[in-house]
Parts: sequence; C-alpha cells; structure tokens
Amino acid sequence: MLLSDEQQLLISFAPESRSDLERLIPVLAEAIGPTSSTAFYDAVAAFLASELGVKYVLIGKRMPDDHVQTMTALCDGERVPDIRYALEHTPCAEVMEDGACFFARNSQELFPRDALLVDMGVESYGGIAAKAATGEPLGLVAVLHDRPLSEPEHQRFVELLTLLGDRIAPELERRSYVAAIEDALAEKDTLLREIHHRVKNNMAMASSLIALEASLGTSKSADEVLLETRLRLSTMALLHEHLYRTDNLSSVSVPDYLHGLVSHAAQSFPRCRFTCDLEPAELSIDTLLPLGLIVNELVTNALKYSSGEDVRFEVYFSNGPEGSVLRVRDYGGLQDVAIVERSASLGLQLVRNLCRQLRATPHFVADGGLTVEIRFGRQLGQSDA
Repeated sequence: MLLSDEQQLLISFAPESRSDLERLIPVLAEAIGPTSSTAFYDAVAAFLASELGVKYVLIGKRMPDDHVQTMTALCDGERVPDIRYALEHTPCAEVMEDGACFFARNSQELFPRDALLVDMGVESYGGIAAKAATGEPLGLVAVLHDRPLSEPEHQRFVELLTLLGDRIAPELERRSYVAAIEDALAEKDTLLREIHHRVKNNMAMASSLIALEASLGTSKSADEVLLETRLRLSTMALLHEHLYRTDNLSSVSVPDYLHGLVSHAAQSFPRCRFTCDLEPAELSIDTLLPLGLIVNELVTNALKYSSGEDVRFEVYFSNGPEGSVLRVRDYGGLQDVAIVERSASLGLQLVRNLCRQLRATPHFVADGGLTVEIRFGRQLGQSDA
C-alpha cells in the first residue's frame, strides 16, 4: 500500500516529534496561500509561540546585503511590525553560517554588540536556518525568551525548530520563485505599456509630419514629398529596430543608429559618398529620436541640393563633458546662409523645432558647401538616458 506524503513524514520522526507534526500539518495546509500573504508565516509563528510559551518569535528572509527581513514577528503571541536588521554580531549570523544556534541562557553576554537582544531583554535564544535544496540558507526561524531555559525546555526548543526549519524552507523557496515570476510579468506588462505609448507617439508624429507637408502647399513633386516622408518614417522605424535587437530597452548606441540612418538615406541618391565620425554614446529613445530626425533632415537637404555627380557629405558627433556637438557638412549645394536661415521649408522648420526641444542651438556656415553645427551646451546622456 502506498503511503501519503503526510504518513511518510510522520513515520520519519520520533513519537514526540510525530505528535508535533500531526498538529502542525493542518496548520500549514490551511495557511499556504498566495505569495503576498503572510498567513503561512503567521500560522507557524503562532504555533511556536503556543507550543513553547516564548516571548518572541521571528521568521525572517535573508536579504542579499547580509540583512534579515522578518516575514512575521510575534511578541507575547501578538503580531508586531516587521523589522530589518543586520546579521553581523548577532546569533542569527551563526544560524546562517552553522545551520542552527541554541543558547539556554546568557544570550546578551554572548553577543554584547547585538543591540536588539538588549532592547528586547532576551536571555535565551534558539534559531535554525531554512535551507534551499542546494544548502543555501534562505532564512531562519528564531524563538527568544526573557528568562533562562531549563534542560527540558531547551531540548523542546531544539526539537520544534528542527521540525519547522525543514517545513519552512520549501515555502520560502517557492515564494521566492513566485515573486520572481510576478516581478518578470510586471516588468513585461510595463514594457508592453511603454511600447504601446511609443507607437502611439510615433504614429501621432508621423501624422503631424504629413499634415505639415500638405499644409505648406509647396511646388514639390509627389515623388519628392513621398521620398522625404518615407525617410522621416524610416528614421523612427530604424530606432525601434535597434531597440528590439538589444537587451537594453532604455538606450541605443548613437554610432550604430546614426550610421545606419545615414546609410539608409544615402541609398536613395545615386553616386553618393559619406563619412561618419561618431563618438561612442548611449542615449534614450526620447533624446535619440529627435536627434535622428535632425540628422535625417540635414542629410536629405545636403543630398537634394548637391551639385555635380560627386555627392559627398560628412556627419560628426562628439559627446564630451564640455557639451555634445552634432555637425553635418556637405560639399556643394546651398551656400547662401541667409537663404538657409530664412527658409520656410518643412525640413529646416523641423530642425529648428527639434533643436529647441533638445535645448540646442543650430549654426549655419558656408565653406565650399554648407556646414550645420548644433551645440547642445551639455553632455547628452547624463540626464537623458
């Protein structure tokens, strides 16, 4: 005949321990619930307080910084606020290191630097580690009393805590896994909301760009308008492509993004050569998208107005502590700075507006072509990413 898990547990313990376990199993079964609930720990602590008649019961989880965060804490059988305390110089540190620690008397004298023992008036202490299957201590169960223990009482401490340490460890481990899963799901939900928000913003921006182009009533051909619109939309799409290809969803490499953007724009124009000198930097999408749109407009402008068959331009970006600088230079094309500065074209309007958004200043210089230099007055990424 096959035995149930509860029957096998009972057989593995001495008669007095089996009696304890018979009373404990229904308490644990009823208390096991959602990871956010403290009912399981409260029930275990109440069981210990009742069986041992101790003043304090603590059940704590070990934190990564060598502190313990109590999951439940009882004083005279009543729930008290949870506490967080350092393991150093405490009997709990010995529990974590050795697996168990029991002192029938003189706890304060043995651990004189444990202020908590003094504040609580603790005389006797018993603690046992709750270990994972790997042997790693996940937390502990501790009982503390304000008087010395007799030998039978001390032995009872050892028996009950040994019994409960083995029962609490799987629950601590299970809840740790569940909490990690819940955190991952919450992060996924946040990322999905962020993606939807970004898509909405980009669709709104695309719609506004098309509406602005239509409202200007320029003499451009339909092919010109469609090409410029396509390049602007590609600038936004390329940034998201870089985002989903990396594990870091909060920032994108400036050289990788801008080089890809310029290469894509150049493919739309024959006989085009370009160079990129881009310093390493990681920027947030909120900073890099307007920066990319600025580069796209300046590169498109350089390509549209270039003269001759040899079309050349340069893109430069530096990100030093004295301030970030973006520079686009073409050879040929528009060289009258006054005309450029007065231009009402959508592309140059976008450059001016996006510069204001990024708190930057554009400068136009004619030097055998047109150089547009944008100074940001600060190092991008310090407060943007």
